[in-house]
Amino acid sequence: ESEYDNLPGFRTDKAKREQDIKDALALLDQAGYNSNNPLKWEIMAWSVPNRVIGIDNIQLAAEMYKQVSGGVLDPTVKGLEWGTWKTAEANHEFQMISSAYSMGVDAHDALVKMYSSTGGRNFAQFKDPAFDAKLEVEKAEFDVEKRKELVKELVRYINDPSRIANAWTGTGP
Repeated sequence: ESEYDNLPGFRTDKAKREQDIKDALALLDQAGYNSNNPLKWEIMAWSVPNRVIGIDNIQLAAEMYKQVSGGVLDPTVKGLEWGTWKTAEANHEFQMISSAYSMGVDAHDALVKMYSSTGGRNFAQFKDPAFDAKLEVEKAEFDVEKRKELVKELVRYINDPSRIANAWTGTGP
């Protein structure tokens, strides 16, 4: 857990968090995004209020992105009813999605579903043959302690800032 406290976007120390935001805004500026030319995208969400992933919470998150970035980030929220949302989710017809699912009790299940090249919930379409090979090694290990270490290695791998696998996660705006 202490490793995550030092990753950009996961740090909770106020000064480090502010530095993360400053660094991110500098990268956006280098890419040509600023308050006069904001980065725009749409967050697809259920049109149901008062849930962990309800429309009201997603609208709040979108406003936080705008506020914290000084207008450099400009997301909008598209609320859909359940059936339409599920169809769009299955067809990967979204720019960013808000959802919450249980992946099961085994860390391997979540890693396969979210990050393997063929994972059914790999909405970022992250494809990395080295990661897939590491998953196969982890899956074949039956020693619990060794498996825990392999899972930690997999999580470190996908959270490496040089990879885009977790661009959509973190502790929020």
